[in-house]
Amino acid sequence: MLWVSIKIYINSKKKIIMEAGLEKRGGKLVVCFDDKAKNKSPLTLENPGMEYLKGLNDKGYGIFETANSFFATKDQLEKFRLETGKPNSTKRHKEFLVSLDEVFADLDICKDSDGTTEQEREDKKKSLMLAISNYCSASVYVITKNGLQPRWWINEKNIDEFTQQKYVNITNGIIEWSKQNGAKGDPVKDVTRILRKPGYYHHKSKPYLVTEEKGNEKIYTLNELSNYFWLEAITKIQDSLPNSDTLALNKVDALDIKQVVVDVWKERGSVAYFDKNDHLVVDGKATATFKGRLGGNYIATTSSDYPAKGNVVTYIAGTLGIDNKEAFKWLCKKYNINNKENKYEKLPDPINAEELCNIEFPPADWLIERIIPQGQITVISGSPSGYKTMTALEWAIKIVSGGKAYNNFNTTQCNVLIVNEDGDIQKNVKKRLLILNEKPSPNLHFLIGAGFKIEEEFIKQLISKIEKHNIGFVIFDSLRGVMPSDKDENDSGAVRQVINRLRLLTNIGVTILIIHHDRKKPANNRYVSSDPNDLGEMMSGSADIRGAVDCHLAMSSKRDKKEDKSYIIVTQTKCREEDLLKPFKVFVNNEKDEKGKTIKLEFLFDGEYDAEDSEETVNMAKEAILDFLFKSAEKEIWRQVIIDSKPGNFRSRTIDKALKILEKVDKSISSKTGKEMSLGGAEARRKFYFIKEKDIVSPEMNLEQMNGGF
Repeated sequence: MLWVSIKIYINSKKKIIMEAGLEKRGGKLVVCFDDKAKNKSPLTLENPGMEYLKGLNDKGYGIFETANSFFATKDQLEKFRLETGKPNSTKRHKEFLVSLDEVFADLDICKDSDGTTEQEREDKKKSLMLAISNYCSASVYVITKNGLQPRWWINEKNIDEFTQQKYVNITNGIIEWSKQNGAKGDPVKDVTRILRKPGYYHHKSKPYLVTEEKGNEKIYTLNELSNYFWLEAITKIQDSLPNSDTLALNKVDALDIKQVVVDVWKERGSVAYFDKNDHLVVDGKATATFKGRLGGNYIATTSSDYPAKGNVVTYIAGTLGIDNKEAFKWLCKKYNINNKENKYEKLPDPINAEELCNIEFPPADWLIERIIPQGQITVISGSPSGYKTMTALEWAIKIVSGGKAYNNFNTTQCNVLIVNEDGDIQKNVKKRLLILNEKPSPNLHFLIGAGFKIEEEFIKQLISKIEKHNIGFVIFDSLRGVMPSDKDENDSGAVRQVINRLRLLTNIGVTILIIHHDRKKPANNRYVSSDPNDLGEMMSGSADIRGAVDCHLAMSSKRDKKEDKSYIIVTQTKCREEDLLKPFKVFVNNEKDEKGKTIKLEFLFDGEYDAEDSEETVNMAKEAILDFLFKSAEKEIWRQVIIDSKPGNFRSRTIDKALKILEKVDKSISSKTGKEMSLGGAEARRKFYFIKEKDIVSPEMNLEQMNGGF
């Protein structure tokens, strides 16, 4: 059954490639190694039958296949063998490359010797596959014993040196990205590389069947993939250095590779040396890493446990898990080599409009419909006591149960983690939780006062907790509580750096919510506005907080004195995925006992909210108008002059409504039309003034005092 399914899959893939016009002469080569006796010469085959390969596999051979296609005539191959002095050479050489068929990565998440259980290993594979799917889905995924080999099918017309370098840079980018998402980042990237072929057993230890799972089956271009993955290849280090740094580069190249290796392992806390055969020994364990033969000043390796290799720069980069430029700086500092740092960085090729518009992006997914976009970063901010923390807790409760947020908005069910660094203690969190929900869920998790900061080491630890508890949504309460001590929320650069660190979580599919505060004294002394930007700018700290995240919600609490009810007003001021949601209000149903103590709290959606028509807005507009009239040098002021002056920065509709109430209801002011003053004009052309001298009030007197405390 397995062989039939493989055949069907190969035929379907071939059909896709033919339809895209990719079929060329030559093809992929199959290479077979004895998994337990690597000293045996490998077998390189062209178009072998499945039954033949199955027979080799049964004898203990590992079955591999090139990622790309090769072709050479018999004469071309013989000529190559004579010129290189390698009589056993096969067609698997760059000289015989005819097409780039797929970008790949060999992403191990564990090793046989590290004690990882089978269940932990499989869980890590699933987590890594999910992260790739959410970031840039592979066309297919090959599942190996200790990891994944994602493959991105490509449609690339050129195979010149520049294109091959682009291919390697993209693969380097995949490797670097994978290190942030649970993989060990094995440096497998050559265009001639072979990969495990699905449908056959891996025989190194206990036999393991290598399988394949479908991805999006999409055919990419290299330019498309470079938008997701990119890291300059290590062979280009010299190109990235200014001419004045040639001397520094020469000095670095001249360093004794063996001494550099010993020194870097010492810095890592290990004892390292080279034995009489120039093999590296680390902490008493002999490795398959060795100094280059024939006196070369480089490191070679056949080890997956110690994969770093190459010259001094690339070995340092691989051992310390940093890029080559940082490795070069490390060497200069370590050995006191003067280095003038390059002022310029290389950028990937831009994508053109046609390519961009040909990318098929998935539709927007929502953790909370139209409120929190899935896999992105949302921040909510508002005035003190604006129910921000309680709202976030209510959302968390509804998400873990699959209920409706605010009893109205659909949610996507997943496990939730709340990281509370806002000074709360467990007792207070428990109290809030039980007020909102009598039956707490085991799928809602808390880190309370754990000292978490948005720093690299804490993020790595958090990722391990996310994987362990299968978390899909993380809430940080509050931003100030999790900001690193050396970062300032008012510093735009620091803010961007902190938010970018959180992208390590969204890259693995986690949705993030950050709770933040508004300034102590909001703009214009009011929390009411019909302009989302006005509300967005009330947020404390740098404007880059709002700029760096994907979605922002402004929240404030309101009290309806006539109805004796409390409300939350929610205004979406930013959303990358959709047009802004219209502001809405949420009724706070607060149930109390006979002593006035809250025993139950509910948040219930109560329809759209129009800030212009709200009682609070009109009252503030009335106060601003009275203040304007008091300060005016004229006793009578034209309506249009009042509107154009924008007292309190209110709009004309709100000002007209406030003027009408002041005149007809409060009877604090009166007006005359132009016609009544023998000046002519429309009914709206009128002057306003205080009715009596006693009604003229100072700006210090508030509206409630003026109207007798109504």
